[in-house]
Order: sequence, then structure tokens, then C-alpha cells
Amino acid sequence: MSKWIFTTKNKGDVQIEWTDEDEVIVRTVATPPELIGSMTFRYIEGADRYDEDRFVVTNMYLDGPNGSGDYIRQGIGQEIISSMVTPVTFHVDDGNRRDDGGHLTGDGPGFARKMVSKGLAYWEEGNE
Repeated sequence: MSKWIFTTKNKGDVQIEWTDEDEVIVRTVATPPELIGSMTFRYIEGADRYDEDRFVVTNMYLDGPNGSGDYIRQGIGQEIISSMVTPVTFHVDDGNRRDDGGHLTGDGPGFARKMVSKGLAYWEEGNE
């Protein structure tokens, strides 16, 4: 478990915390802190030396306290993915919920495309 402070584009500092459950929780640094949201991942162990271990994004909600939308497009998701050593993948946005619960909604598809285009993440199973 690790924690760090990240300065958003224009909403100030937030605390990012990795839990032991492959989840990242994001809170304001106010007193008391307010929940901004979280990202949940599923760890997949590679089958052999040619198949890398990876984290698949299964849920992402970083809208802000009470779903205000204030923290969308503040760089938080990119900060989380950029901090990861193990490759990150997204399921292709085809409108279907995966067996692992993963699916992209709201700003998720655009965020995934942006992370893939920047080379910070990849499409799961080679899909684009």
C-alpha cells in the first residue's frame, strides 16, 4: 500500500492511495477528506515469458465528491496509470460488460483511447 499527493490541473492537491486489493482510492486533502473516487484493477499473470503480467482496468470513477464531476479531466487517472510499473490494459468499448466486470462508461472510453494513444496503456487481447 502506498500513498502520495498529486496536484490536479485546477482543483488543488488530492491524496492517491493504493490499497492491498488492487484498487486506488482518491480523496481530497481537506479536513475531513472527501472521497473523489477510485480505480479498480484485475491482475492477470502472463502465461509465459512472451505474455506479460498486466493490470486490466475494471472500474474507474473519479467524478468527485457526490458525483459532482468537478474532478474529471484533472489528470488523476493519468497520474495513477503513469505510476504503474506493470502494464495497464483496457477492454475495448463495445457496450458489453466483461466477465471480470470491466466495461467503459461515461468518460471511460475517451480516457482509455487517450491513455492508449499516449502509450501509457494498451487494449486487452490486442483489440483496438
